[in-house]
Amino acid sequence: MVMQKLVLALLLSVPLVVVAADNPELRSIKEADQADRRSMPASDQLRELMQRDGERRVRVLEILKEGRLATAWDYFNAALVLQHGESAEDIRLAHALATIAITLDPEHKRAKWLVAAS
Repeated sequence: MVMQKLVLALLLSVPLVVVAADNPELRSIKEADQADRRSMPASDQLRELMQRDGERRVRVLEILKEGRLATAWDYFNAALVLQHGESAEDIRLAHALATIAITLDPEHKRAKWLVAAS
C-alpha cells in the first residue's frame, strides 16, 4: 500500500507534457505539391497542375477548419500549399500560417523563408 501511494505521488508530481505528432495527411499533400514542381510542367500541363493545386488547397482548408494543425511542421506544410494559391487571400493565409509555425518553433528555417517569400 505504501508503495502504491509513493508511485501515485510520483506520477502526480511529474508534469504531463503532450507532444503532438505532425499530421501525416498534410505532409503527404505538401509532398505532392512539391513533387509537381520538381520539373517545370509543359504549357499544356499547367491547367492540370492548377487543378491539382486547387484540390490540395481545398483539402488543406478543410483540415484547417477541422482544427487538425498542431505542430510547426503542420502550419508550414499548410502554408506552403496555400502559397501556390490563386488569390491574395491564399497568400495572406500562407503568410499567417508560416508565422504561426515560427511562433511554435523559432528555429524553423523553412518557415522563416516562407514568411519572407509570402
